Amino acid sequence: MRIQQWRIWATALIFCAGCIDSAPNNPDGSETVGDVTPDLNGGAGQQIPGAGPIDARVINDSAFSASATLRFVLANSDVHQTLLIEVAPGQTIVVAGPEVATQLIANATKSNGVVVPEETFDYDGADGAVTLAVYRIQDPVEPTPTPTPTPTPTPTPEPTPTPEPTPQPTPNPTPNPTPQPTPTPAPDCNDNGVDDDAEIATGSARDCNENGIPDECDISDETSNDQNENGVPDECEDCNDNGVPDDLDIAIGSAEDCDENGIPDECEDVICIETVACCFAENECSDLSIGLCAEYGGFVYGEACGQVECPARGACCGNDGSCSWEPEEYCDGVYQGDGTSCEEAICTTACCFGEDECAQLSVDVCESEGGGVVGMGSSCDARPCAVDCNNNGIPDDEEDGATDCNKNNRIDECDIAAGTSVDCNENNLPDECDINVSVTRPLVGLARYGYSEGAELYEIDPATGLHTNIIYLNFVQGEVPYLYGGTGLAIDPISGTLFAVLANPEGTGYLATINPVSGNTVLLYPALRQPISDIAFGPDGTLYAVQGNGSSQPGALVTIDPATSSITTTGVTLPNGPGQSLASVPLENKLYHLVGPFGQITVAGATATLTSIDLSDFSTVSVSLDVGYIFQAATLGPNGSPLFAYSDSNLVTIDTSTATTTDIGWDKIPPIAGMAFTTLSADCNHNGALDACEISNDSSLDVNFNDYLDECEE
Repeated sequence: MRIQQWRIWATALIFCAGCIDSAPNNPDGSETVGDVTPDLNGGAGQQIPGAGPIDARVINDSAFSASATLRFVLANSDVHQTLLIEVAPGQTIVVAGPEVATQLIANATKSNGVVVPEETFDYDGADGAVTLAVYRIQDPVEPTPTPTPTPTPTPTPEPTPTPEPTPQPTPNPTPNPTPQPTPTPAPDCNDNGVDDDAEIATGSARDCNENGIPDECDISDETSNDQNENGVPDECEDCNDNGVPDDLDIAIGSAEDCDENGIPDECEDVICIETVACCFAENECSDLSIGLCAEYGGFVYGEACGQVECPARGACCGNDGSCSWEPEEYCDGVYQGDGTSCEEAICTTACCFGEDECAQLSVDVCESEGGGVVGMGSSCDARPCAVDCNNNGIPDDEEDGATDCNKNNRIDECDIAAGTSVDCNENNLPDECDINVSVTRPLVGLARYGYSEGAELYEIDPATGLHTNIIYLNFVQGEVPYLYGGTGLAIDPISGTLFAVLANPEGTGYLATINPVSGNTVLLYPALRQPISDIAFGPDGTLYAVQGNGSSQPGALVTIDPATSSITTTGVTLPNGPGQSLASVPLENKLYHLVGPFGQITVAGATATLTSIDLSDFSTVSVSLDVGYIFQAATLGPNGSPLFAYSDSNLVTIDTSTATTTDIGWDKIPPIAGMAFTTLSADCNHNGALDACEISNDSSLDVNFNDYLDECEE
């Protein structure tokens, strides 16, 4: 009976072709058939990360054509993967998985169902490719055993009743000769024909690490490093065992050699201390090592104290906001001065982003954000970003005595110095301010009744109450409606124009402008639609009025648009009574309202009422005066006090803080219905030049020498 046998063998990567071609005997005594030399390239496919692929092959000879099934188990602690692969004779397969295989199990199954016993092969997949060669053992055909010489047996004699014969010893068979092993050649790593041991023994080759291999071979096969390329393995000249040869260790500064003997100080009992001049303050020096100098807070300033003079130290500010304490000559930044400390130093800058918009930042950050650097050590507390047009270090809005009459956020002297404003009269005020301030003229009163052509203006001396001049109104228009007098008078604080309310028979009247010098008058159309008893301007140029006819009817506060004569209510109701006069208080953004008592002034206990009106919220406060006069006109003095009022032909002043009155004097003139301290524009022709400068340089005429341009009196 023929017994066919299969075996699975694995060859390691160190096999060579000659080892298998010699057909050594297998463990079961059979011979290997076919070329089972591992193919280190072998079509093993793509190398997988962390492990080499597996090249498995079934090798068969032409006498046998059956295929085999291989089972491979790729296993580690996380993955167990089994591959069953049908392999034909001579076929090479590639088994490569994503994991590192730690164990291979291979068995083969014949086509007739006979299973070859399983064998397991362990290997380290991280070292590279492993070739698993599966091959068939030659089928034995009645194998003929090798004849072993057998000694010829000695025939046993027939037994006789005689004494038992002495048995003959069986001769021992002749033993087969034991094969002698082939001697292994001695190593010769450098292929110079001399054994390595002999080279080392004779000293022709060095072996400093005493591993039995010449140093040159250790270096060439990279068993040893030679970083300094001197032909000596690094481990033989690395006394501190840090992986760097001593000379290179010293050269790169990773080891010290203060005695300069080529041996790192740590490898020998050598203590070398090099001292330097260590400065602590001005003229304070000690000879110390560099390490102790830094430890004690000093700084190196030369080789020996006898050779240097220690400088003073101070705070050194860097543009990044950092601070160090060092001499000025060492400061790579802005030195804050001798003796200054980093605790006190301001190593930032006031950074300006607009007018009076300041942030405390480092110089680098300020520049990166587009700000304006004031300077290292500057502080926002000093308001460095505020306007300082004259560069005297004081913000313009904090400078005592400085004025900004044109409200352009630059003090007047800067406007004049820069030529943005003219000061023709050299009074240190821009001319536009002189024009706006205007010229204060005498107190004028508008007569309540006058000629058929209209009312008159009376110039009144505020000290005596006597009139000094009469200014007749001249209407510069063509046909003028019938007017019999006035009911109100006020100065526009913006333009300096004198406005009046002139009454008509219907009792409503017109707004008009009056030149207080020439008396030229212009009626503003259309006519007013409601009767008005007095007018006054707010500080913003709004024209306010008391609605009513000045009798005992209730009054209401309204506004009038001079351009359209339209009237708008404010919702403020004023006390009832005759008079209903109004005065502006521009410095306090309010108005004063005066009203007399009902009935005659002789009525016992009857007094006039003074009401203040807050224009910010239209709230009112009323007080009783100490007299019972009926006041038809009122105006505030040019300096903000006192309050002047007219009762019939009597001029009176009122102390608004005490509600007391003082009689100034009376004159035989018609009752006054409105009055104002007139102000004439210093630029009456509105050409942007002061009238006084035009008169002095003869660019305009003043033939009557009244300091008023003749052209403005036409």
